[in-house]
Amino acid sequence: MTPTSANAEQSQERGLTLFELLIVLALLGLMGLMAVSSVRASSPKLSVKTTAEQLLADLKRARIETESTGAPIDIVIEKEGYAIETLNVARTLPHGVNLSVANSTQSRLTIGPGYWLSGYEIEISKGDASAKLSIAPVTRRMSLQ
Repeated sequence: MTPTSANAEQSQERGLTLFELLIVLALLGLMGLMAVSSVRASSPKLSVKTTAEQLLADLKRARIETESTGAPIDIVIEKEGYAIETLNVARTLPHGVNLSVANSTQSRLTIGPGYWLSGYEIEISKGDASAKLSIAPVTRRMSLQ
């Protein structure tokens, strides 16, 4: 092998240029930016959904407790959170999430074995995202919408 043929082989092996690396880094940056913005956009929906599911689980637990003990249970619902004192549950809502009872002006709702929160809708909202926890009047079935 002559020195000129070795140089010719080396010159044919080529790495990435600085320009190509900058293009790849710019594309990765744009993809990262799109991922972050989509996560931020779904964040209110996720906060509302998580809060609604937690409230539903706590209300089901309260219903089981009142049916097994026969004692009424008070649920205190405020804009910043809710509490079920008998069950030692006190939940503070995530920042920006609001809670309201649609069919009541009371902040303290009482449930018991013979009476339940039937006909109520509890709304959980944050910005444009919202969910409703409905309690059917006759069946007392709870559902999220």
